[in-house]
Amino acid sequence: MSRHNLVFLVVLSFACAGAWGQTPAPPNSGFPWGVVNNNLGVITYSKALVVDLDNNGGPQEIVVGTTLGRLLVFNSDGTIRAGWSPSGQAMPSEIASSPAAGQLVGGPTSPLEIVVGCGTPNVGPQWGQVAAFNADGTELWRFNGMLDLVEPGPNGFPDAVWATPALGDLDDDGLDDVVFGSFDQRVYALKGTNASLLPGWPQWLRETIFSSPALADLDGNGKLEIIIGADVHAEAPPYNTPTGGALWAFRRDGSQFPGFPRFTNFGIGSSPAVGDITGDGCPEIVVGTAFPAPPYTDPTGRDIYAWSRDGSVPPGWPKAVVGHPHTSPALANLDGDAALEVVATVTKTNGSPTGEGWLYAIKGNGTTMPGFPMRPVTNGISADTLQEPIVARFGADPSIFVGSLIFEVGHVAKTGVQLSDDRTPPPAGPGVVYYETNRQVFGPAVADLDDNGTLVLVGASGRIATDADDLGVYAWNLVGAPAATQPWPMFRQGPQRRGTAPGTTGCPLPKPPLGFYTLTPCRVSDSRQSGFLTYGGPKLVASEQRTITIHDVPAYIPSWRSACGVPATAKAVALNVTVDAPTMAGSLTLYPGGDGLPPTNTISFAASRTRANNTVMPLSFDGRGNLTVAVAMPAGGQVDVILDVFGYFQ
Repeated sequence: MSRHNLVFLVVLSFACAGAWGQTPAPPNSGFPWGVVNNNLGVITYSKALVVDLDNNGGPQEIVVGTTLGRLLVFNSDGTIRAGWSPSGQAMPSEIASSPAAGQLVGGPTSPLEIVVGCGTPNVGPQWGQVAAFNADGTELWRFNGMLDLVEPGPNGFPDAVWATPALGDLDDDGLDDVVFGSFDQRVYALKGTNASLLPGWPQWLRETIFSSPALADLDGNGKLEIIIGADVHAEAPPYNTPTGGALWAFRRDGSQFPGFPRFTNFGIGSSPAVGDITGDGCPEIVVGTAFPAPPYTDPTGRDIYAWSRDGSVPPGWPKAVVGHPHTSPALANLDGDAALEVVATVTKTNGSPTGEGWLYAIKGNGTTMPGFPMRPVTNGISADTLQEPIVARFGADPSIFVGSLIFEVGHVAKTGVQLSDDRTPPPAGPGVVYYETNRQVFGPAVADLDDNGTLVLVGASGRIATDADDLGVYAWNLVGAPAATQPWPMFRQGPQRRGTAPGTTGCPLPKPPLGFYTLTPCRVSDSRQSGFLTYGGPKLVASEQRTITIHDVPAYIPSWRSACGVPATAKAVALNVTVDAPTMAGSLTLYPGGDGLPPTNTISFAASRTRANNTVMPLSFDGRGNLTVAVAMPAGGQVDVILDVFGYFQ
């Protein structure tokens, strides 16, 4: 393990009476940068992005989005990047989404592109949109295909994109694609080059999406999965959902990942983080719940959840906390063992204006690290609204500067000790202060901004609390050389905003032991029988994918579709698959309903030949008992398919 110290940088909302002469942090050259009365807006929910847009290992840029829908890019010296307007590239509504950057076009050494969404749940027209810009400030594409469906209500505008896009290669072309959630209750996956919808998308989650997606390889097959939280409400079959929240996981083709969704007793507004918190070398998913409605006293929704890659719950989880963990957790190794710890904030524990904010560091078994939870303070007052934590490694004697105005960035050691000056009356604490502004910094970031071996803390907000367009961008030098790889240096970990810890690798899904139960052979589907579209006719045709619900074979319909005795708890079935009277040669592939089409088929056949084969096939991973039959034949081909079940596994 590196000897560099490990610290948290946490945005703190402090109400203070004034400074006591503390030592301010040295600003990076060219900062702070302020624009007064410029009609740009300020930074609220959007988190600053620090990234090397030129992709050449040189100085990095700072990208911010504002309340008035302006996207601005600053050089490391505080000047506006060439090609970018001082008034910013315009979006049609507030940018609450955080900008992401990745390789959408060009080769691996080409400059990067920036992707950002816009729109909030505020009252009034909120034109939802996702746009991509080249590094030189020119526009690559815009997507506004979200439905005018839900929030802020049908008004002729595409629904807002509050969530931050995540970038990753979903179609194996070596370039990043774009995934995001919208207030139209859908998750979208777009091809990065041109914003066309990827096959299988969007997916309708049927409820509000505040969460940003995580992208990670969960099962070790080298393909990214999409993990995202949402609200959920009670619905009858076939949805079978409770009221609360849902953590969804999808394969890249939009099919559900085995073991998900998983449900919580409160909505999920937090964004999931993925990494190995148990030390077994395999990824877990960690997420908080949502911010409650005023007066913030709801006793539910005060848990941090963790799931293994198969949807099972690791020992010690969920973790009860004292407040509402609506922010997005960070994952980092704090104690040098084989596992990452969960760093999370909670807020509004009692509903009062001075409600307490707490910082947690939690081990993979659900126990808290020594010194945690703790309450960062200034002038003896605890923050009541802690925002997303970030985690950084730098020199042997790091320090964090906390400003003397209302809102500050605080510094806490991995031992739970506050290292920044708590600004109590003299004698004050030994730390320093990061001088911020009268506005809350929602997303600080750290990076070697100038490429000179010095770590820099970046914050962006407003400058005066009562001024709606008085923008400020801040950068402070931190003492000590940065580590080569930062654990969690910004919101969603890195510029692609994937929400996954560095070095995370997937593992094959575990196969739980199942008992086999025999049945008298029973016909569940026969396409030769007319009048029943799903379980009977018509014939299957080329390229068709027909889904059969094994559990839905009641006894009160014709005898060929009699009750077969497969219980709702069955995980897989033993089948005899028969093809009859195919008009052309081809093959059938059976797979769990809703999952991706596997590379190998179940049975091949020649034209006009009847063939049969036995197979054991898992049922759909959502517990609904679905099985899909896919036909591969030349266009115009037809075939009858008969399925007989003779046993099941559970």
